[in-house]
Amino acid sequence: MDKIKKYMISLGYTLGIILVLTLILTILNYFDLLGIKVINILKLVVPILGTIVGGYYAGHNSDRKGYQTGIKYGIVFAIISLIFILIFSSITITTFLYIVLIILSSMIGSLFGINKKLTKEN
Repeated sequence: MDKIKKYMISLGYTLGIILVLTLILTILNYFDLLGIKVINILKLVVPILGTIVGGYYAGHNSDRKGYQTGIKYGIVFAIISLIFILIFSSITITTFLYIVLIILSSMIGSLFGINKKLTKEN
């Protein structure tokens, strides 16, 4: 039960960051401060940043093997994302690339989290 709580907190961090950055991106788009190419790039970068932070938190609370924790967390978030993708659009090859990027970014964040934890302990 404790692990589920840690994953839910990590999901909260990820979703919070995504919501805040999406709100900022929307405001900047509303006032035409960014070009369409920049907006399209940032639409991909925002979830990746969110999963890096969520993976960092999951890895920081992990006991060992941060990459496994990051992959588990990435798969959980990828399944949630895939459900929303299935509801609102169709699956393409870019969808699978997006899912792989989400899993890899959460794994990288988790590796940073576990390494930060290990350096604090020593």
